[in-house]
Formats: sequence, structure tokens, C-alpha cells
Amino acid sequence: MSEAEALYRANGGKAIELTIAFDPRAPITPLQRKLLPPELATLAKRIDSSPASSEVERWHFRNMPEISSVYLSSGSTRMPSGASPGSYGVGRMSQADLDSIVRDKETLPAE
Repeated sequence: MSEAEALYRANGGKAIELTIAFDPRAPITPLQRKLLPPELATLAKRIDSSPASSEVERWHFRNMPEISSVYLSSGSTRMPSGASPGSYGVGRMSQADLDSIVRDKETLPAE
């Protein structure tokens, strides 16, 4: 995620927030680990001019099977409660905790 954000910012990305839900049935393969950051940066750039916060339509990320949903928060708006099934409001997460979760997901076997 940090690689995707760095790529997005380096290409003139705006101050947006993407909430991304990963599909546990679609593990991140080693190849996808390399392809996913630029794909996410491209997705963010494509939708960052949306006028309002909303769920991103599936066709925007149809080539990323490991992602089940994306929610765009633009400006000062926040994601509404219950907007993304299977997500939980747990407050801020440290970068180390997020990295640990991503590493765990990456080690799941591809089916």
C-alpha cells in the first residue's frame, strides 16, 4: 500500500483516501505483489477527480481479483458507517501493524 501511495503522490496525486477491502479467497501472489502497487496508483489517479465520496464501481478494478471493494473518501468527508461489508472501524493502525497484515496475506497459498 505504501508503494502505491508513493507512486500516486509522485504523479501528482491529490489528498484522497481509499479504503480497500481484500478478498481472502484471492491471495496476493508474488507476481501480483509487484503489479498491484502501480495498478492501485493508476486506479487512484483515475478516480481522484470524483466529486463526492462513494464506493468505487467494480469495473474500475476488475483486473485486480484480490480486491473485493474500494471506497473513495475525497475532501473532508469520511466513509459512512456500514458502507463496506466486512470492514470494521478500529481507529488508526500503525504502519508496522499494517505491514504485518499485508505480509500475512501475501503468504497465503494461491488456489
